Amino acid sequence: IIRTRYQHVSIDGAREANEPLHFTIERYNDQADYVLNLGNGLVKKVASKTFSYSYPTAGDYYVKLDVNFKHQSATIFEDRISIAKAIEVPAGVMEIDN
Repeated sequence: IIRTRYQHVSIDGAREANEPLHFTIERYNDQADYVLNLGNGLVKKVASKTFSYSYPTAGDYYVKLDVNFKHQSATIFEDRISIAKAIEVPAGVMEIDN
């Protein structure tokens, strides 16, 4: 869980390309407007307490979440997220269950 002085935001999931990251705004206010900058040129309005996103390529992304409420704006989350290359299993390699 990543905590900021304004809100509590958690990010769960494998930090690999093409794998979903699950974001949760713990003190979500449905009367406010939330805008998420994913750091890759994509900016989207957040319409629920939880949402997911998969980065298509590895890299470092500077993620920022802003909230607008009653004519006031604040950044409630800002951090760098590092996404690794997806792990590829070579053809012919079998997975073994324990």
